[in-house]
Amino acid sequence: MSNQTVYALLVGIDTYQPPVPALAGCVNDMLAVKQFLENRVARDRLKMEVLMNERATRTNIVRMFEKHLGKAKEGDVAFFYYSGHGSQERAHEAFRFVEPDMMNETFVCYDSRQFDGMDLADKELATLLELVAQNNPHIVVVADCCNSGDISRSLEAVSRSVPTPADVRPLDSYILPRKNNTDRSALSVDGSQQILMPNSRHVTLSAAQSFQLAKETRLGGVRRGVFTFSLLEVLQNATGALTYSDLIRKVRNLVLKRTYDQDPQLYAFEEGDLDLAFLGGTVENKGEYFLLTHDADKGWILDGGAVHGIVGPGFDGETTVLAVFEDGTPVEDMKVQQALGEVGVTTVEAGSSQVSARGHLRLDPDKAYRARIINMPVNPLLVCFRALNDKGKSIRNNEGRRLALKALAESQLSFYLKEVDKPDEADYHLIAQEDLRFATRDANDPERTPGYVIIRKTDADDQPLVEQLVGFTMENAHKAIENLNHIARWERILETNNPGSSISEDSVRLELFHPTENQMLPTRAGGYVFSYTDADDPNNLPAFRLKLVNTSHRRLYCSLLYMSSQFAIKTQLLPGGGVWLESGQEVWAISGNVFRAKIADALLAFGKKEVNEVFKLIVSTTEYKADALKQDELNLPKPAFRSMMKHDTRSLFFSEPANKNVDDWNATELTVTIRKED
Repeated sequence: MSNQTVYALLVGIDTYQPPVPALAGCVNDMLAVKQFLENRVARDRLKMEVLMNERATRTNIVRMFEKHLGKAKEGDVAFFYYSGHGSQERAHEAFRFVEPDMMNETFVCYDSRQFDGMDLADKELATLLELVAQNNPHIVVVADCCNSGDISRSLEAVSRSVPTPADVRPLDSYILPRKNNTDRSALSVDGSQQILMPNSRHVTLSAAQSFQLAKETRLGGVRRGVFTFSLLEVLQNATGALTYSDLIRKVRNLVLKRTYDQDPQLYAFEEGDLDLAFLGGTVENKGEYFLLTHDADKGWILDGGAVHGIVGPGFDGETTVLAVFEDGTPVEDMKVQQALGEVGVTTVEAGSSQVSARGHLRLDPDKAYRARIINMPVNPLLVCFRALNDKGKSIRNNEGRRLALKALAESQLSFYLKEVDKPDEADYHLIAQEDLRFATRDANDPERTPGYVIIRKTDADDQPLVEQLVGFTMENAHKAIENLNHIARWERILETNNPGSSISEDSVRLELFHPTENQMLPTRAGGYVFSYTDADDPNNLPAFRLKLVNTSHRRLYCSLLYMSSQFAIKTQLLPGGGVWLESGQEVWAISGNVFRAKIADALLAFGKKEVNEVFKLIVSTTEYKADALKQDELNLPKPAFRSMMKHDTRSLFFSEPANKNVDDWNATELTVTIRKED
């Protein structure tokens, strides 16, 4: 943090103008955040503005976004903290595409409920964040109030919310993106008159979901918000940098121990920002693990369940086994030989699992631990380990194949993979080629380039799926196995479903729409096909919007995964990674913005003219954390192993358009095929 400037805007409101009831802990929270920043950021690198009580008017807050946070530039941090009342208001009809419940979530400013006053709506915050984002700083929003799951304190514990205003605000009262700088009277809309809400890059941590109350109570001898108190406790006690994903898991655990029915939320517009450190910066030791905590009623609980691929005990008694480590252990140090011991899964629910200690392991119920899977009774990915000589002919063995098999034996995730001898029996092939250039090398060229290639058996073109690894080294052999484990996890999540569920596959319907018109695309068996040619305008590639509709008669929790052909799993297509939908409600993926389709350049260079991209919808009667499913894409293969040019790397990219009390869940998929015609 030493080389960046932190521009901070802190708002804390205890005393409101009547009739809004007073709070007691918001200013305490804001001052605690102020002290935290002063202790962590060098004085000459901290530019801070504080708006407290009567100074926190709507006009002042908006002005500080423009005049203060707007100064942040690339490499800096723009940090906005709000502690006070939150509320809702009826949304204007123009927001029907982005609000499934037709309600805005709002911050209640000091003067919001005066005769001519207004709350600061989430749509307006999005516009202000877009202004700040113009110079590309790292933007962080922390909100301790009610209705903050989308942006958002309600009355003991005391909650931080006030009633919803009865009237619908006129559209011209909103701070919204305009068509252009010369015509400020015209809102920016698409062909169906949908307002184009900006999607600036930022990270939001909020106190609760939009339908929950953010509580305040006595903590540390004074009145405090449970969320802010827990957030600062985690940050102050951390022994190293925490990613946003790590941070929210720890904060949720503390909040649940201190109050009830309050689930802090995390949202990042760019999925990769979930793996950044708080207030920016990289964290080297990010990786897959679960948080293990103790519940007074259920015992030891893992924050992963059936939707995350956890398997419970079968008829043969086999179950998922995890190694346990002290909280804060770097992922690279989570070796079985360094573990405190092991736990086994006893009961699996949708988003969590109960576990019991094995052997002589004794855990402290007042502490949290990290746990990593070391064995799971799953159908492994079948892999044929092959060897090719420098002419591309199959041989029985070579140094590269021997190293790859050694790396498989050493892998902690070896349960995901199984070696098979016959190529026809395999799902994937790992090929140790003695010359990656054998197809293009001149016959008189003595140079050889050995390396590893991964192919899918069902692909007719026999071309590499991911980046080739150059050289027969132990490091590359381990990387090849790591890539196969990555693919195996992707395949397992793709196949995850719940055949015995009472939730039918059409309980929540996925609908594709025209990119600029309110026109649904006709449903096609097996998915949708989008084609284009070289002659097509790059700015007018095939495109669509995607909507979820709850067609059932019950309230359901939904998350939508984008599972790319490069084995990425994106979880942030819906606000916070998942939303509750009442019967008949709908919500647009990526806030109603457009998915555009184009096959990555590197794949075209191999002659691959068709790829399948999958959207996986997971629906449950209880909430779960979809962000635990995310994973990055694997690098694209290098065409003919000749080009080091930068290529497009995504086939789908986002842009704005021109009743039973049991745990139940189900999943369904929608396939989008992208095809390049000659």
